[in-house]
Amino acid sequence: MAGDELLTVYYDGICSLCSREIEHYKKIAPPNIIRWVDVNKDTSDLSNYGISQIDALKYLHVIDQSGQIRIGADAFELIWSLLPRWKFLSIIIRIPIVKYFAKYAYTIFANKRFSKAEHCQILLKSD
Repeated sequence: MAGDELLTVYYDGICSLCSREIEHYKKIAPPNIIRWVDVNKDTSDLSNYGISQIDALKYLHVIDQSGQIRIGADAFELIWSLLPRWKFLSIIIRIPIVKYFAKYAYTIFANKRFSKAEHCQILLKSD
């Protein structure tokens, strides 16, 4: 982690849906608690956590203050827990049946988005 942030979020800034959502989170997040990293522009510390750029493009990744990696629905749970008016979602997603379906739905969505995203496919072919 770069500073005193509680989380580092790795996201796909070229994906219009992803970047719109992250921009919303950036606007409402309390200052200096989340470091936002667009993995299309900065991959410098991904390897420190064993994360490939392709994986970071495919699934939202979050590193917490202790260095633990959270991916997908688990990553969203952590982000939401720090955002005003979103904390309730972090509580709801902790319910086991909700978490199960959230993880399942996120994985399907992320894989479909990745397979249709031209910039992801170009990177995949060059790897």
